[in-house]
Amino acid sequence: MTVRRPSTRLFLLVLAAIVAYEVWVVGFKTAGATEHVPAKDVHLTQEVAGPQPLTQTFVVHADELSGVELFPRASAQPPAGPVVLTLFEYQPDGSTVRVAQRTVAASDLLASASFIARFPRIDRSAGRAYRLEIALPEAPAGHGLRFVAGGPTYPQGEMRVGERREWGDLQFRTVAGRTTFLANLQRTRRTAPSIFGATWTWIALALVFTWALAAIVYDFGLASGAWPPDAPPRTPSR
Repeated sequence: MTVRRPSTRLFLLVLAAIVAYEVWVVGFKTAGATEHVPAKDVHLTQEVAGPQPLTQTFVVHADELSGVELFPRASAQPPAGPVVLTLFEYQPDGSTVRVAQRTVAASDLLASASFIARFPRIDRSAGRAYRLEIALPEAPAGHGLRFVAGGPTYPQGEMRVGERREWGDLQFRTVAGRTTFLANLQRTRRTAPSIFGATWTWIALALVFTWALAAIVYDFGLASGAWPPDAPPRTPSR
């Protein structure tokens, strides 16, 4: 039994479709918001009140970071005092620098289902790590805030209360500009090793990846037994 081989024209059509999709993903599809909004394993953090702040680290994938959306909830009693929101940026040596801070009334955080902590826009935030600190230094026990959190499904950060590591990560969503993969790649090339900063390296990688993907589709999709075989010869009737 023989299997019909797909035509060269069909293979070229598949290759063109793959290239078109790659062009859309690399040059036109936008992304930007760093978020951890799990659909399951959701819980509330312990109460944030007094001298122990809640902190969450995260990495931003787009420029123009201007805020972080949080999901606060009331504790046992109505919240009291101000909430101090502080944003730190990690430096190459591992140290942190405070880049923004704002103080709001604790009751303002409960005015809706979520609260966006706004900060002065950081133009060059893509690829940088930050730590958000949430403190209610004047709130007595029972009059603080809790925050929606999820399981440990955000690998680029960690949540702490004071110095103690907490299970899971804070539920949050950053407010930042949206950008394309190509724009992010161009920024990454500025600080990448010389071999990865060269244009020809990325062109070669793109060509190899595209050809390998097309070959896989051809071998396992087009040239497999999925194609109808030739009709078997008929047995002469007696």
